[in-house]
Amino acid sequence: GGLNRAAIFTDVGGRLTAEIYNPGTNSWRSVAGMTTPRTYHSVAILLTNGKVFVGGGGLCDATPDCDNHMDAEIYSPPYLFNPDGSLAIRPEITGAPAIADYDTSINVTTSSDIDEFSLIRFSAATHSTNNEQRRIPVTFTGGGGNYSVNIPNRELLPPGYYMLFALNSNGVPSEAY
Repeated sequence: GGLNRAAIFTDVGGRLTAEIYNPGTNSWRSVAGMTTPRTYHSVAILLTNGKVFVGGGGLCDATPDCDNHMDAEIYSPPYLFNPDGSLAIRPEITGAPAIADYDTSINVTTSSDIDEFSLIRFSAATHSTNNEQRRIPVTFTGGGGNYSVNIPNRELLPPGYYMLFALNSNGVPSEAY
C-alpha cells in the first residue's frame, strides 16, 4: 500500500504491488498485488495463519481522485503455496507454553523438522504506519520435532504479545502459536 509520493486524501499514485524482502540477499522481489489502493488511514496486519489482512484507506470527504475504501482484502503470500499453485504442506507447532519470560528457554514440539523459529509481535497500526510489528529470529537447539527455543531479553523484545512461528527448510511457516 501507500503512495509513490507524500500526499494525503488521494489514490493517485497508489502502490498496488506487494514486495517480499529477503534478508539473506538484502533484496526485494515483487509479488501479486492488491486490487484496491490502500493509502491514508489503511492497515496491513499479519494474521496468525500467515496471511495478511489489508483494509481501509481514504477519509476523503469530497476530495477529487480519492475514495473511501470501506472494504478489505486477505493476501495469501506465495510462501504458502507450492510452485504448481497447490497449498504447501505446513509444519505445525503442536506444543509450547502460552507464556514465557525474558532470557529463558521454552520447550516446543513440532510435526516435522524445523530450520528456523521466529517471534513476531502483534500489530498496532494507524495512519498507514505499523509501529509495533517486528520479526525477531530466535536461536534454538534440538531436532526431530523437539526443540528448546531461546527467548531474548527485554532490550530486543519490548513487553507485549508475540506469535511464535516455525519455518521448514522450504521457508514455509507454521500457523502461529
